[in-house]
Parts: sequence; C-alpha cells; structure tokens
Amino acid sequence: LYDGPSIYWHGKFPLTKYTLDPWPWSWLGKAPIHDLLPLQKSLDRMLRIVDDHMEKVARPDLIADKNSISKASLERIDTRKAGLKLSQNPLMGKGIQLVYPNPLPPEVFKQIEFLIDQMEKLSGTRDMSQLMKLNQMPSSDTIDRMMEAMTPLVRLRSRMFEAFMREFATKLAYNFAQFYTLPMRMRILGADGITPEDFDYDPGT
Repeated sequence: LYDGPSIYWHGKFPLTKYTLDPWPWSWLGKAPIHDLLPLQKSLDRMLRIVDDHMEKVARPDLIADKNSISKASLERIDTRKAGLKLSQNPLMGKGIQLVYPNPLPPEVFKQIEFLIDQMEKLSGTRDMSQLMKLNQMPSSDTIDRMMEAMTPLVRLRSRMFEAFMREFATKLAYNFAQFYTLPMRMRILGADGITPEDFDYDPGT
C-alpha cells in the first residue's frame, strides 16, 4: 500500500469515468436501456398475442358431437396436418366443426408499431441510423439541421462524451510529458521535443 501524494503529474484519479446517462444522486448514472424495459415487456405481451393467434389459425379448434364420433377418433385428429380426412355420421348429432378464431383488432398492430417507435426514440437508435447516412449528405447545412433535430437524450450523451474527452485528454497530455522518454518525444516532435530538463545527470528520464 502507498499513502502519499499522487505519482501522476495531473494529480487526478488515473481512470476517467464516462457515464452515458447521468442521474441525480447516482455516481454510475442510469443504464441506457433502463427506460426500455417496461416497453419491452409490453412488446413481448403484444407479440405473444399475435403468436397465439397465428397458432390458432394454423391449428383451429375442433368441435365434435360425441354422438357422431368416438372420443378415441377425436383425439387422433390434428387440424394442423395437411390432407385431414374426417368421417362422421350426419344422422347422429351435429357432426364435426372447425372453428377459426376471429381476426385480431387493428389496435394490436398499432400498439406494436407504437412500442417499437418509442423504443427507437428513447434508445437513440433512430438518430444513430440517421448519422450513418452522413456520408451521403451533400452539404454541412444538412448535418447541422440533423444535429438540431436529434432527441435531447442523444445530445446529452454527446455532451457527456465531450466532457469525458476533455478530462481524458488533459491527463493524457500530462502522461506524455511525464512518461515519454527523450527518444520517443524526438520521434514525434523532432528537435522541439528536447527540453532543458533532459540535460541532467540521469539522461533519458
């Protein structure tokens, strides 16, 4: 253990924290997908409804009169199999009926579209997909308008990243000056990389 002044010239904690979504009274901030969890649960429920409905369409309900078909024959019937063949006695009861489900209301699909749209908006993927098209934009004015149209969440993350880069670059500059040797500085800066401090009794440090 070492209990003394910092060995780094920058005098800061050696690691720089980058928080995507800051949150009051929280050092780590909020997880980027925290707000998406309830939306994802609702989307899972909606998709399960659609999946169950399609299963009912593929294997519809079967109603048979017990007087026209035996219980053993009824259990062997699979309405999802192709080429289904049934025999019944029309003189004994109502026979066999295939009952298909009613179509799903359009509100289910509207709700699915709404949930996906909100998840793309809150997560910032919509803005990121627009940024991927920047290499096709003709002018810088279009880029400026696109940056202004971004959601506040994406702008906040961009500002947090800029703050992270400022602190990281400051410490990096101090580390270069402190730990780069004379040959390393001369390879990068040439003769300007030599300082009066290099001419001492311990050269190269």
